[in-house]
Amino acid sequence: MGEAVTPATVHAFYQALASRDPVRLAPYLADDVEWHMAGPVDLFVFCGYRRGKAAVVDYIGRLVPSMFSVRRFEPAEVVIDGDTAALLNNVTSVQKGTGRILTYQTAVFVVFRDGKVVSLKGVSDTFDMAEQVVGHRIDPYREPRLAAQRDVIAL
Repeated sequence: MGEAVTPATVHAFYQALASRDPVRLAPYLADDVEWHMAGPVDLFVFCGYRRGKAAVVDYIGRLVPSMFSVRRFEPAEVVIDGDTAALLNNVTSVQKGTGRILTYQTAVFVVFRDGKVVSLKGVSDTFDMAEQVVGHRIDPYREPRLAAQRDVIAL
């Protein structure tokens, strides 16, 4: 564990992240930042792994906006322990192309070093998001390729 991160630093980073402004976010990122959003990359291009400040800035400035316009990104819970912060967020976004409004939660786990983010790991309820994107409930047991498995787990 590194040096403890201050609540003020976590709050400032969160505000920059919520703004979705890559210029505002960049100063909070270490040059070697690792950023991973869990989820199906073929459905949500913003999921997956990125390394380096330039890749994360591209992610915030181009990839996420290519699919969604984020309207609300508010913390529900924030926990800080040493150099790590965990944030549970309520998100509302509008899907590009369809205008569908999506509401979901996402959790991010952030590690800081010298006041900068060196690691962010996030997870969203992408199954719920997928249902909202397609506009109806998805029954995994009626999907032909999943029906035989009968052990589908959605996180």
